[in-house]
Parts: sequence; C-alpha cells; structure tokens
Amino acid sequence: MGELDNTIDKGPGSAKKKSSQSVLDEKKETGINYIIAIGIDKYKKNSLNLPNCVKDCEDVIQSFQTKFDKFEVYKELYNDQATKKNILEAIKSFYKDKSINNVLNNLVIYYSGHGEFVKKPGRKVGSWLPYDFENDEDEDEFLTVEDLKSKLEYVETLHLLVIADCCFSASMFENNTTIFAEFNGLKTDKLVALDFEPSRWGIASSRKNEVSGAGLTGGNSNFTKELIKALQKVSAQKVFFKEIALELEKVFSADRMQRVKYEKLHVSNNNTGEYTLYAKEEPLQAKLRYSYLKKEFISLNYDDQRKQFKKFSSAQPALVTLLSGTPDCGLNYVINQLKNSKYFTLPKPWPINAQLVDGDNEQRLINLFKLAGKGEQVFHTIDDLKKHLIKKLQDADHVIEIRFNAQTESLGDVTQKRKDFIEELVKFSETVNSEARGDKRLYIFIIDFENADYPAIIQNKKISQTEAIIFDKVKKLSDSDFLDWYDEAQQRCNIFSGEEKEFCVLFDKILYDQVKDIFPESKEMPPGYVIRQICLLSGCPELADELLN
Repeated sequence: MGELDNTIDKGPGSAKKKSSQSVLDEKKETGINYIIAIGIDKYKKNSLNLPNCVKDCEDVIQSFQTKFDKFEVYKELYNDQATKKNILEAIKSFYKDKSINNVLNNLVIYYSGHGEFVKKPGRKVGSWLPYDFENDEDEDEFLTVEDLKSKLEYVETLHLLVIADCCFSASMFENNTTIFAEFNGLKTDKLVALDFEPSRWGIASSRKNEVSGAGLTGGNSNFTKELIKALQKVSAQKVFFKEIALELEKVFSADRMQRVKYEKLHVSNNNTGEYTLYAKEEPLQAKLRYSYLKKEFISLNYDDQRKQFKKFSSAQPALVTLLSGTPDCGLNYVINQLKNSKYFTLPKPWPINAQLVDGDNEQRLINLFKLAGKGEQVFHTIDDLKKHLIKKLQDADHVIEIRFNAQTESLGDVTQKRKDFIEELVKFSETVNSEARGDKRLYIFIIDFENADYPAIIQNKKISQTEAIIFDKVKKLSDSDFLDWYDEAQQRCNIFSGEEKEFCVLFDKILYDQVKDIFPESKEMPPGYVIRQICLLSGCPELADELLN
C-alpha cells in the first residue's frame, strides 16, 4: 500500500477479539457470514510500516455488523499475529471445521497491508506481504496469491468474498495453476435467485500494475473509506455485493493512481452466484414492503396475458397442455397464475435435459418419470411405469410440469426432437388415463420458452386432449409508463395510516429517485426486467423470483 502522507505511523490498534463457536443445527435461509480480517500497521521490518490497516479492518467489520445481518468474526490477525503461517493456518482451520465450512454459510476475507510481486522463473506472481516479511530475495517470505488460492479451494461455503486493499491487488485474479476444487454447493435452476448459487468473487483496491493509497493517519485508506461509504449507503433490505463493487468502480474510474476491480476468483468451478448482504430491518417493515409490491405488480402491463389466461382457465385444462413463448412474453406470470388456479397446485418445475430427448422411446419416458419422482422409483420397463402411475391415480391426480428453458443447448435439432418427445409423451399419458380407474387423471404441463410452434406439431395428430397456447411478447414499458403506474400506486398507498403509511414513504424514497436506474437513457424495458429492478431497489429480490420464475 502506498504512502500518501509524511505523518508519523499509527501504532497497532486495539483489536476487539471475537471468535465464533456457532454450530448450525438447521438450515437458515441466509446463513452466517464469517469474517477473517488481516491488517498490518507495524511490520517486523519497520520501513514497511503503514498508518491505518488495523483501523481499516476494525471499521469494515463494524460496518458489516451494524448494517447487515448475521456477521461474525472468525479470526482477526493484526500486526505481529499476521504472519504467513498464521494467515494460511486461519484459512485452513476454517475449512477444516465442517460445522461452519458448508453451504449454509458465507466467508469474507479482508486484507489491508502491503502488496508486491515476487519473481519466479519466467513470471511474476502477485503477493501479500505478511508481518514477518523482510527479505525481497527470499520468495518463501512472500504470501503469494497461489499460496492463498491453494487454501481457498477447500472453502465450501456458499459464498466466498476476498477484499484486498493493497498495491497490485488485482493480481489475485490471475489463473491459478492448481486444479479447481469441486464441492457440493446448491445446484439450482438458473432462473432462481443468484444468492442461492455458489459464488467466488474478489474485489481489488487497485489493478495489478497500480499502487493503493494508504490515506492519512487516523483515517482509512482511500479504498476502504469509499467501501465503508458504499456499505452505509445501502437502503435495500437485500443487496448483491456486485452492486457495491460497481459503485466503487465508478468512484475510482477517473483515478490515475488506482482503479478498483471486481472479478471472479479462479478457485472453484462452482461460481454462478452473487454474494448477498441482508440489511438489518424490522420484520414488519419487510413484510409490508413485500406484500404491497406483490399486489401492485399485478397491474404492471400484463393485461393481454391476463386475458389470455382467463380464457384458458375458464374450462378444465387439457390432460397435456403446451404453453409456449419467449422469456419476455409474460409466460412466467401466467404460470404463476396457473399454480394458484382452482385446478392444480403444480410441483416445483424442473428443466428438461438431454436424458429426455436421447435414447429409445421407452428410455425417454422412464427417464422423464424417474426425474419427476426425484429418483424415488426405479422402473425397468414401460409396463412397470404404467402400473405404478395407474396405482397412484387411485388416490389423486398426478401432475408433472416440464420446462424447456431458453438456454437449452443440448437438444440439437430442437423442433424435431421436441416433436418426437411430445408425441410419445401424449400417447403414453392417454394410455395411462384410459386404463386408470375412477376420475383421477395424469396431467402434464409442458412449458417452453423458445416460442415453439406447438399447434403445428400436433395439428396432424388425432390427439383429443392436448391444448397448445402460444403467448405473444408482452408490451414494453417506458419511463412515462412506469411513472403512471407509480402515481397510481402512490394514490392507493395514501389511504394507509400508521406503520403502513411509513412504508409508503419508504416506497417513495426508493423508487421515485431511481427511475434512471430502471430506465437507462429512457429506453423501453420488458415488464419482467422492470419488476426485477424494482425488487432489487426495494430490497426484496426474492419477490421477483417468486413472480417471474
């Protein structure tokens, strides 16, 4: 970290020690965020001393703990405690403890100190300088990013975030030479919230060829000062750290000395999510925010889709129903209405994959129902499968929902393979229903976001109980449309009183000033995008997932 002033060095701060012995007995939605903080004001080699590193650590910890929920210090390593051995041992002891090193929790590693390069044959490797560093010529005294990553590969928390406030800190994003670790993270459909997907991210106070300003004695470093400001500015109940990182990148974009970089770490193949922070908020306030927005979103430009669904749901749906449309057509809205209809409570959807379109006809069907039953039953023949389903239909209707996601790439000739798949599925379902006793039936919903021409697929077949519906694209919203919706929502909000009235003030503060963030350069946006942005700004992105996925 570079010096910006000639004032005397700040002595070691008084570190408030706090260790976590928490053992999770049950799954918690957000988990616990553990922090390993490393700050070095005073080095063994006095010429390396820095003014604010311990204070940076303490202030960042305080910001996380006062602003956000469930943050606990796992280890604080300050000054002479921050040796190379102790730093690596702290990470090792964390990942060795399986009661905390699991997908229920998250880990933040914050480092404030010197950064440097160590020369190795044919290359330079970025490094942190631990307390006991003294000799530039001894590469073993450097704590290289390769040393660090070799330990981070064993971290199995859902989210991992490394915050490096040192010179040349973006060197930690260089590819590691070791084999990426695999761990049993939550493997979910891509449509679910990013906070339930594993993530491995880092934020660097400077690029790999830049120094970082240490700031004035008694204050914070240039980077940490702005980081704390960004954390304190968060007004949403739930925020992705990516949003904070983007804010910091903007702040430092014109700085010639240092620019912030936020990037994925190369320590695991499981890196599809975003570190999520949950603000401390009164439960009633969060409940009001959630319930009010949910009601208001129904009026946000899905009129045509509502009419189409009303027509569809006015009669008993067909035994096999094919719903088709592009991702921005409002199909998700219709599916959510269908789930709440008087006919069915649909199971959690699961995406189609190559297992369902490859192989012979019998194997396709066996794979389909095996997946739908979560592997609980093993069927060796079609007759076994048919007998099993007929038995289930003695007690209740059996409903299966299948999704062809827009991102599906493993299907090859999509139209022909889907046509074959649907034809054999319809034929099989009709056979099961014709042999079933009583009035219980097998219902199948096939939902396709590719806007496949399903009427053309089934029009030449004598299928009496199949219905194909294709939804048109939903009309896009402009910023003026949004403000009209907003004004109407505010008028309804004005009839509230007490705590509900307080929520309306919050609603106004969050949304009205953020129109430009939702509609950059006054472009028109699909309602689904607008809903997701409103939910992010309002601190309830899980509501967008509920409505749109």
